[in-house]
Amino acid sequence: MRDSWMPDNNGTYKFQFTKDKDNESRKVIFIAKSIQDVAGYWDNTHSIDYIFTYDCIPPDIKFPLGRPQTNTLYVAHPKKTNEYIPYDDSDEYLFMDRVRELKRILLSLGATEITFTSIKGKSTEEFSRESQSASVKGSIVGHKGSAGMSSEVQQERFNSKGLKVDFIVRNDPNQFPSLPDNLHWYDDEDEWKGIVEGRLKYNQKYFEQSISTKQVSAVSELSHQQINAAYKNLVFKIKADYNHEEKSHKNTVKETMWRITAEFKPLSEYHNSQNAETGNAAIAGSSAEQEYLEAVKQLVEDGEISDPERHYLEAKRIKLCISEQRASELQASLTTQLIENEQNYLKMYRKYAEAGKITDKQRNILKDIAETYGFSEERVKQLEAKQ
Repeated sequence: MRDSWMPDNNGTYKFQFTKDKDNESRKVIFIAKSIQDVAGYWDNTHSIDYIFTYDCIPPDIKFPLGRPQTNTLYVAHPKKTNEYIPYDDSDEYLFMDRVRELKRILLSLGATEITFTSIKGKSTEEFSRESQSASVKGSIVGHKGSAGMSSEVQQERFNSKGLKVDFIVRNDPNQFPSLPDNLHWYDDEDEWKGIVEGRLKYNQKYFEQSISTKQVSAVSELSHQQINAAYKNLVFKIKADYNHEEKSHKNTVKETMWRITAEFKPLSEYHNSQNAETGNAAIAGSSAEQEYLEAVKQLVEDGEISDPERHYLEAKRIKLCISEQRASELQASLTTQLIENEQNYLKMYRKYAEAGKITDKQRNILKDIAETYGFSEERVKQLEAKQ
């Protein structure tokens, strides 16, 4: 144990474990029942550097189901800074985490039906049973009961390869396709980015991908071996009632692979129900649209949008999951609003300039108007130079 973790006499902690300790050294932690259980333990490979007793866990560490189990090894979630998951189940937990995030994305993109088919390893039913017995891995449904969404098991449904479909989620989307917030895996998933672009740019209506427990791991294979060796040494030091042989060995967990498919509602069917505002009063209806508008605004204020800047806006549109039609509406609304704001500014500028010289008081008023409209100093100079 390289470091000890204790609050001061006032019960406060001097630092945050997940922020003040480097990612590599804090990757694996052990929760002991008492400090006496691990007295004298030392890992010269630094595979398990931090051991905490149950009543002295850093407050910034989060566990999937609240408080952790004692005499258990935990590993840092590779995508969630403060979260630790059971080491023995980490591959399966990360697998289910990716499955649930993909399901969220597909539903937000307008999926009317998502199917889950077990190719090898555990089925969806086995994961569902484990989720009901205090497993951290959870089930597929996640936010069951969401408006317009239902789920069911189909006993006689088969996919195109003759494999029985384990689980189906059906959805009746009414919101125009968008990318949900709080995604953790998306930036590293090229196939997911592909379906986002395919849906918004080419009206793609079908998606298919295989997801496996072997695709993502919390630690490398070499680290697995070192951690297992350090873990075995640690267990021999423990004097509590704990049977190591009953715990699963991470290197013997079999691969699980699922085939996930999705069918989508055509984009043309959203046109009548989409509440897209028109004219100069159009306002972005989501954080993604607001971010896109802000990017357009910065470019427009500096003058004509160049070809490289248009390429940038196109990449921004795809990343934010905004359709070409909606992007055009947003640009048009912003351009119209900017023209009106510019005309208002120039009207005041011409009024003050008629006397031949703008006073300091008038200049301050013009400055306040420019700031209210969000004009940069460079844009103000460009506007006034045209007069």
